[in-house]
Amino acid sequence: MSVRNVCKPYACVGAILILGFAASSAAAQSTVTLRPVRDNSIYQATTGNLSNGAGEYLFAGRTATGSIRRALVRFDFTSIPANATITNVSLSLNVSRFASGARDIAVHRLLREFGEGTSNAAGQEGRGATARTNDATWLHTFWNTQTWSTAGGDFVSTPSTVSTFSGLGPIVFESAQMLADVRAWHARPSNNTGWILLGDETITTTAMRFDSREITGGVTAPKLTVEFTVPPTCAPDFNADTVLDFFDYLDFVQAYAAGSNTADYNGDTTVDLFDYLDFVAAFAAGC
Repeated sequence: MSVRNVCKPYACVGAILILGFAASSAAAQSTVTLRPVRDNSIYQATTGNLSNGAGEYLFAGRTATGSIRRALVRFDFTSIPANATITNVSLSLNVSRFASGARDIAVHRLLREFGEGTSNAAGQEGRGATARTNDATWLHTFWNTQTWSTAGGDFVSTPSTVSTFSGLGPIVFESAQMLADVRAWHARPSNNTGWILLGDETITTTAMRFDSREITGGVTAPKLTVEFTVPPTCAPDFNADTVLDFFDYLDFVQAYAAGSNTADYNGDTTVDLFDYLDFVAAFAAGC
């Protein structure tokens, strides 16, 4: 391609630099809404045989009879590009039943993976159901072959966040530590164990109910909104030749300096403006 046929000196190079840097300097911003791949409730019981893997609800807090309930939730992040930088996360759950008053709910990072089987509690589901294969229970990570080190779940003692609610409807959790949790799970999926939700367990009648991923209709199921950026590609290819051609870059620069089209390092007999653009864009992207 002839330099002189494309644009005038100086104006041409300036335009090329602007186009090249503009094409590569901005990272792409994206948002994805994830639904849990697994959620469950564990019910305090000395037998450790209660769960609700396939139920429509999750529970956290202490019941009127003094029994503790805890909710477990896990998301999968493999749909997010491996080279993405996660910038914000926000967990939303729907409170569908609770007694009264303002309540705190804490989100802790689990230290062990948990299971979800086919147990499905009857009625309002607050009493749980007999655990089925792979269900998480008060004593088991996976019924009835693997157990927690500590009854009630193994989790980081310091919560990733605490949120307060005082009515029915959505409750949102977000914090710098939750962001750190998700970033770590995204970077190393094998360490993705999920979160456990704890209500106020210091007094009775604090148990609350959330809609689970199995809730009818799915509209009020738990969701995690993840915002992330993806760096610009390191191989822009304006002319679709699949090559980032450094030598055509040299050809173009030499021809421009000489005021001719004669420089031809790579023997393709052309001065390739588009490969010049490719090279400049990739350089600006830090490639």
